[in-house]
Amino acid sequence: MDIDSVTPTVVKRPLLSIQCDWDEALREKDGTAWVSCKEYGKNSIHGKLTSVDSSENVLHTIQASDSFKVENITPVSLCLSHEDPNCKCEFFAPNKIFSRIHQKSVVSLDVTAELGVSVCSENKLLIWNAATGTVLRNLEGHVWDVYYCSFFPSGMVVLSAGADMQTKIWAADTGQCPRTLTGHTEAVTDAAVIDRGKNIVTVSKDGSARLWDCGSASCLHVLTKENGHINCCAVAPVDIDVGVPENPST
Repeated sequence: MDIDSVTPTVVKRPLLSIQCDWDEALREKDGTAWVSCKEYGKNSIHGKLTSVDSSENVLHTIQASDSFKVENITPVSLCLSHEDPNCKCEFFAPNKIFSRIHQKSVVSLDVTAELGVSVCSENKLLIWNAATGTVLRNLEGHVWDVYYCSFFPSGMVVLSAGADMQTKIWAADTGQCPRTLTGHTEAVTDAAVIDRGKNIVTVSKDGSARLWDCGSASCLHVLTKENGHINCCAVAPVDIDVGVPENPST
């Protein structure tokens, strides 16, 4: 099958959100925390969680409003669903809190067992020790704001993208940037690593999703071109096989 004949599937899933300190708020007597459900093209649905007989160390019973439902709750997690649109998400309470890595709001973040990478609204892209929060490197190279950062599966390579229309690949141990991917005509808003990282997908405010070869820093294919901004993307397995000939025409 020719790669140009493959049509990407665009899935627009509802998004569940919860108050960032929900685990602390719901341990208070009659404590409350806000929740919301956002479906593409529609207004957000807002609700409230209320604790019942909770204590400092245990979350006993949580009541939910506005078609939200608590599916399961443990000392460190809460599984929440919504009836219409039908969606479910599990939220985990933090086991460590670092308050000195950034001085401004965090825009994007990813962690491994040993390292963390994050970027803030002050445009500081930092690699830090995941055990202590000690900042190890400041990755400098993006011209404007950075919107996205994450680790490759190896945990030693960082991917970042931002308003300068660039996607950068960094060596976490040295802070060097051996590859910069260019081709989008507006800000790159999100990215996703495929398998072990030979290829990635990026999306942009220019309305396109692009498939890249990381080794050559070249764009292999424009997967889709929309009439508006694309804000996020994800890579997931599919239940069909797409055959590619040994000598594809493109």
